[in-house]
Amino acid sequence: MGYWKNKLAEWEQRGYKDINTMVCHCCFGDYAIKNYIKLHGERQKCDYCHKVRKSCSLEKVIGLIVGSANTEYEDATGCMGYCSKEGGFIGADTFDVYDFVYDVLNQEMNIENEELLKDIYNTLDDSVTWCDADPYGLRLHESDFLEWKEYTDAVKKNPSRSVTSYPILQKVANYLEELNLIVLSSKSHGFYRSRGHERHETFSTAKALGAPPANNATANRFSQSGQSMFYGAYDIETTLAEINATNYEAVTSAMFYPTKRLLLLDLTKIKSIKWISLFDAERRDLRSPLVFLKRFQEAISQPVNGVEEEYLPTQLFSTYLRTIFKTEHGAQLDGILYESSKIPDKKCCSLFFDNNDMADYKNNKFKKLYIDKDTITKVFI
Repeated sequence: MGYWKNKLAEWEQRGYKDINTMVCHCCFGDYAIKNYIKLHGERQKCDYCHKVRKSCSLEKVIGLIVGSANTEYEDATGCMGYCSKEGGFIGADTFDVYDFVYDVLNQEMNIENEELLKDIYNTLDDSVTWCDADPYGLRLHESDFLEWKEYTDAVKKNPSRSVTSYPILQKVANYLEELNLIVLSSKSHGFYRSRGHERHETFSTAKALGAPPANNATANRFSQSGQSMFYGAYDIETTLAEINATNYEAVTSAMFYPTKRLLLLDLTKIKSIKWISLFDAERRDLRSPLVFLKRFQEAISQPVNGVEEEYLPTQLFSTYLRTIFKTEHGAQLDGILYESSKIPDKKCCSLFFDNNDMADYKNNKFKKLYIDKDTITKVFI
């Protein structure tokens, strides 16, 4: 009796019973579980697919699964209100063990083998009713987006406040760096820029075609009126769409190259970041920030339809990145890459360089961008 009493106590404490089967890495679709089995397993026959592959004890894998689940979910008993008249726990969603395994965990584990899923279900403690951790509170990404919304509203009401007044800006910048969205560009990677003008006008210099002088700089997505900044794109068609070329009689375009490698925040990479596994102990704390950043990227890429105050949140964010933020190695950013609001999936740039940083010749080391005069083209609209 003492043995089984101790066993039951052990199972209750850890949340699952013993099981003596072996499972291979190919029986899971999740990359983190696969890597765990490859690291801790040996080449032997899997009890589920019956193939000889890197396999380990399913009990060990369930330990990883339950331990990981406890980082985002918990037992509803003790953290949720209960009312028998209302049918049980109240105020938030809950999951019995079957639903938790089949509907919640298997979205992450990606198991197709029914026998394996059944064994995991039968091994978990069936007395537990699961719920989100802190079921009555906001998830981190929800809290972050609420803070971003409060920031955007506050900036529009009082645009003169300092960037250091808004902790959300530092938080967002840190998320972006942690998710490896800061990239180092090649000197050979240029940017197109287009300038609309009257039919009879001709422009052929870097200062005329590059970042405008401060007194001619209008408000844009990442810069305020009177602030000179270089806006460009990876192709001419996108630059034409961004400047609404049909509003002009003629447009002159040219390619500009950096005089050094540029450190850029690439917001376009957010869409392509693969979902982070619940079972990835090193990176799962970035799951909620990633959800937030995907919403953040959509929000800042929306067209503003000429309403200048709608630019204020991104302008102040740009100011923070340009003047305050430094990477973990102490480096400052040179600009931002972002998705065009006019042509989906096309990449634009906003570089933190003004009209005085434009050069007509490649070997001018005191400037930031030089024009490739062979690429200058003038078209009539």
